[in-house]
Amino acid sequence: MPRLSGPELAQQLRALRPGVQVLFMSGYNDSRLVSRGVEQAEVNLLFKPFTPDELVERVHACLPAP
Repeated sequence: MPRLSGPELAQQLRALRPGVQVLFMSGYNDSRLVSRGVEQAEVNLLFKPFTPDELVERVHACLPAP
């Protein structure tokens, strides 16, 4: 993204909509993500490579229960 990092965008979204779920997709390992401001405790992480089924499962887990 040209102006914001993923963590910065997530922070702004949470300010507008508290409780919004964020799913990060990354090819970085945990230590690189923490150094970029993404901590596993506050976001859902999906590491690349992943299958379409894994993506669907993780998105479904982020959605509110019916």
